[in-house]
Amino acid sequence: MTSGSRGVADRPGTLYCGDNLDVLRRHVPDASVDLVYLDPPFQSGRSYPMLFELRGRDKAPPPVRAFEDTWRWGPGAEAAHDEVVAAGGRPAAAMLALRQLLGESDMLAYLCMMAPRLVELRRALRKAGSLYLHCDATASHYLKVLLDAIFGPACFRNEVIWRYRRWPAAARQFQKMHDVLLVYSRSEAGEHKFNTLYGYERLADSTLKTFGTKRQRADFSSGHRQPGVEDEETLGPPLSDVWEVGVIAAIAKERLGYPTQKPEALLERVIRASTDEGDTVLDPFCGSGTALAVAQRLGRRWIGIDATHLALGVVRHRLQAAFGGELDGGVVGEPATVDEARQLAGEDPRKLVWWLLGRLGARPEDKKVGRGAGVDGRLLFQDGEGRCAKARQALVAVESGRATPARVRALRKALEQEQAAIGVMLSLEPPTPEAVAAAEEAGDHDGPSGRVRRVQILSVAEILTGKRVELPGAPGGGSAPPASGRGPRRLAKTTGAPVVPARRSG
Repeated sequence: MTSGSRGVADRPGTLYCGDNLDVLRRHVPDASVDLVYLDPPFQSGRSYPMLFELRGRDKAPPPVRAFEDTWRWGPGAEAAHDEVVAAGGRPAAAMLALRQLLGESDMLAYLCMMAPRLVELRRALRKAGSLYLHCDATASHYLKVLLDAIFGPACFRNEVIWRYRRWPAAARQFQKMHDVLLVYSRSEAGEHKFNTLYGYERLADSTLKTFGTKRQRADFSSGHRQPGVEDEETLGPPLSDVWEVGVIAAIAKERLGYPTQKPEALLERVIRASTDEGDTVLDPFCGSGTALAVAQRLGRRWIGIDATHLALGVVRHRLQAAFGGELDGGVVGEPATVDEARQLAGEDPRKLVWWLLGRLGARPEDKKVGRGAGVDGRLLFQDGEGRCAKARQALVAVESGRATPARVRALRKALEQEQAAIGVMLSLEPPTPEAVAAAEEAGDHDGPSGRVRRVQILSVAEILTGKRVELPGAPGGGSAPPASGRGPRRLAKTTGAPVVPARRSG
């Protein structure tokens, strides 16, 4: 498909739901983004759960599976391999060599998934753009071979080591305490945008002893360098390719519970180094949305893609909680009509559940609460203000048909068992009159922030027109801010040490 026939990605600030390969080909034009950051699956062979915590008297929900990082050789991988080979050029040669080396293995299946996506990401980069691929030792060496083939060896710029500390694991090997960011530019001629960053690393003790905190001045008048300083303070050493950035603490407000969430401080360095204000950042595996949130805070435009409604629900509410208001472009690929919601439910009922939970900012539930209740999620909120505020939750049940009196009564019983404040039933079709009457019988929740209905029913049609759960203290009767703990918060204005981009090359 030519760039002229592609959809126009003129709405940075937009989330796309779907296979990122399809989204890239359909919606992202050639040479339209300045920075690509991708944190794809690592072929770890693991199942990653989402972990949530609610501080306070209400019970915390158990983990729910976020995604599987396991790839298997099969017809799909074979088709992806053949597509890359048929396109010819260096990527085809690299893929054939990797197949000879690895055989028809799970690792080759993973690389067959990655190769066509890297081709599309290179196409999407502007001439001065850069790509940062976040990976670990599992496949970093194979991914570098692919990147050399797709971008060209001359476009390799850095292998950044992200070093972090965590609890050591018992193993007969050195402790694994780092990830890798492979950095490539779109242009081979060194025209990529690059802002040298200062202020992240402290000066060496020997430098402080000789020069203090003053800017050094090179003086070779005597034939060799003599110590000298200028009046202004130094900005610190230029940032090296080994980054000491702590992982997100288990109790940090930044933590959302998404299993592979990266620190904002890490993404700030990436985005400051390779973009200016107004530039566009693309994250095709956006997960919990860290790159998008940091890009927004730093005045960059952004495009995020993820295949799951579960992840996009986290991203949507992270951004809304941090910056307020609805997303400029919404989420492309999610249902916009009741018929599309019915189609989604027909494909996979879990997708309907995750989509509806995401629309309301609720978190998935991976166990059945209350006999017949089928609670699917929890919506966390604060009831009250200041020190008197209490962490509360609403239990959410999704009905793929009509809400019935029996389901409403089961939800009410679950509220009692879980000591939850509010129950919400989301129904694909309008509820029966008897179900509405059963909900009204539950009465009201009267808390420090006000009184709301204890059991509420919302149909998909109502949700699509903007109706929200009524929570105590929420403006306009809508969803309230999340409770303290692992949930979205307003992002701080700065992260980490002060940074001054001193020069830009390219």
